[in-house]
Amino acid sequence: MILVFRDVSTRRRSEQTRERLLRAEAEREAAVDASRAKDEFLAVLSHELRNPLAGMLGWVEVLRGRGLPPDQVARAIDGIERSAQQQKRLVNDLLDVSRIVAGRLSVERAPVDWNALVAASVEAARAECEARGLGLSYAGPSGTVLVLGDAQRLVQVVENLLSNAAKFTPAGGAATVSLAGEGRVAVLTVADTGCGIEPALLPRVFEPFVQAERTLDRAGGGLGLGLALSRGLVELHGGDIEARSDGQGRGTTFVVRLPLDARAEAAPGDASAAAGAQGRRRVLVIDDDRDVANGLKLALEIDAHEVAVAYDGDEGLELARDFKPDFVLCDVGMPGMDGYEVARAFRADPALRTTFLVALTGFAQAADRARARQAGFDEHLAKPANMAAINTLLAR
Repeated sequence: MILVFRDVSTRRRSEQTRERLLRAEAEREAAVDASRAKDEFLAVLSHELRNPLAGMLGWVEVLRGRGLPPDQVARAIDGIERSAQQQKRLVNDLLDVSRIVAGRLSVERAPVDWNALVAASVEAARAECEARGLGLSYAGPSGTVLVLGDAQRLVQVVENLLSNAAKFTPAGGAATVSLAGEGRVAVLTVADTGCGIEPALLPRVFEPFVQAERTLDRAGGGLGLGLALSRGLVELHGGDIEARSDGQGRGTTFVVRLPLDARAEAAPGDASAAAGAQGRRRVLVIDDDRDVANGLKLALEIDAHEVAVAYDGDEGLELARDFKPDFVLCDVGMPGMDGYEVARAFRADPALRTTFLVALTGFAQAADRARARQAGFDEHLAKPANMAAINTLLAR
């Protein structure tokens, strides 16, 4: 028997060196791609932040002019509101998507009338759709549709789907929203007659930044975060979301399925009445930001609520003892007595302890929501205030 030994160490070292070089090259290319993606994202982000800011500043200059006719003043206010809402959605989406990716976003569950919430959200979106020349309709069941969820987060899902429909549907088109029950599941459908989604893109439409990749002309605006956020929020509620489209120019349909609250039974009633049947309330707004407080006062008075305003915690507590509110919207970060101290004082006062307290604050992390609960708040809403979410809480 003949044994032949061959030294392959040199060849093996050569192969290992080649493998290291290939890995290094792949890592370099990945780093270049990541850097390019970051630069592209920052460029788009800059564009999206500057656009509404430019719009608001432009309308402010118009309002500075003297002797403007009422229709021009109303037009300027509408323009400022649209731009502010656009920035609000952008900032909220950026923060929330990052929390979902990091696994740090949580939802607080309570029985929510999904029918009333969707109806209110549709009405809130009507002005934007009409400004774009779009029709908007809602068809819901005659009774309540109760799901176990976070009203504020569920409002975000509906807002994002309606905003998506408005952005990608040309003037003269329409968006239709419907809600129905299928067994123990509530099925929400948002359909539009817009530009549709190409088959190759359909499986990726819920990935972050996909919209930015497919609309390089920025005609639709946005960063492509809304659908990614909607999917994350729906899944946190134990549901699922699906996109359907027959292709370019054939519209898009989004279907959201949420489990019904097994402990609750539906009650009869008209959907439109449910959205606005909260009745007249005595509301106290406590906020050291006078613009925020006065703006909320006007918005609530339009809905026929009786509203009082205080600009710090001590004043709010003193006013509450005379005003005896049913519902309080209270800022948290205030000089002197902060919102947590206000909540604890309400709960310690026999005459005020049953008042419904809502923390309305820019502190919106999960820890902030937990701290608000511990202090005695019933609910927590992030600034800027969403009137659809406030109306949902008022209806409770």
